[in-house]
Amino acid sequence: MYKWLGANAWWEELVDDDFGAFYGALNSPPNSGFGPGFGGGTNAKGHIVRFAYSPTDAFTFAVKWFLTDLIRSYPSSGIGSNSRMSRLQVDGTLQF
Repeated sequence: MYKWLGANAWWEELVDDDFGAFYGALNSPPNSGFGPGFGGGTNAKGHIVRFAYSPTDAFTFAVKWFLTDLIRSYPSSGIGSNSRMSRLQVDGTLQF
């Protein structure tokens, strides 16, 4: 699945926190309180790949991979930034 979530698409605290990108020291939004590191929320685009397998009726094993990037880097000068982020999640669900 491809997901594109613009900066003003929704209130940042209500969207999927797993879908985000890397905010380096040069591309943090001004006056946001973000430091270098992963930031979930809006202003992100990328791919989500999910695989799930149920070996029994009661157990499901799932793997999800996120490959995301910022839509708009900060500052908007000509300086390039590496905001690409890759994240792997592994889940096990037991129903009883």
